[in-house]
Amino acid sequence: TENVTGILGLGLYKETMNARNRLFYNGFEKIDDVDSLKPSSETFSIFGQATLQGSTLVPWLQPLTLGIGIRTLRHNMFGSAFIYDINPTVKMVEGGMLFVVYSRGFNAPSLYELFSPEPHYLSMIIRGNKNLQAEESRSLEIGWKYDGEMFNLSVSAFQVQTENAIEFVYLWDKAIRLDTLGNDWMRDDNRGNTYLNVGTQISRGIEFSIDASVIENLQVSANFSLLRGTLS
Repeated sequence: TENVTGILGLGLYKETMNARNRLFYNGFEKIDDVDSLKPSSETFSIFGQATLQGSTLVPWLQPLTLGIGIRTLRHNMFGSAFIYDINPTVKMVEGGMLFVVYSRGFNAPSLYELFSPEPHYLSMIIRGNKNLQAEESRSLEIGWKYDGEMFNLSVSAFQVQTENAIEFVYLWDKAIRLDTLGNDWMRDDNRGNTYLNVGTQISRGIEFSIDASVIENLQVSANFSLLRGTLS
């Protein structure tokens, strides 16, 4: 209908991986063949999205528009997840609106992050980490948008919290003091690299952007972001 619009759908994402490494060092040979593991992943999802005008509920809610998106998915290695986003907007003046976006997210590790077979020549630590857990996130953004004839303006504040955040990390010899790592070119302090769940990552910030028509055929744009992140 005019006041309610929506969409429903199905999704299937499949990932496969092939890799073979051969390492020679001082007469030692090591072959890693990830093909023998036959790694593959499949994600099946059902999703829907709808937009509802507030006047459909009661006439005095005419300035309100409510957007809702949902997705339920099944990953063959990481199980089921339900994610969604809610996006209410309120028209305050002509061309200007207050908006809020709240969402939940799910991100499974890629096959490369799980099974990449590259080892370090000293530590033999493998780059892939089959013990990785999926990332789960929550985000909230509140802001104001204005679209006018002379300029467009957007300002918002946001927070994103990610559980089990996945990062690519370098590993070092634990016997070497931190303040001397990499200072001796005769000594190789590196012990490889891998992917790890580093903990809970929280990012908070504000954003500001403006596009303005100064004179005919001249438009000026400016953007400003202030971000602070923590990891625990």
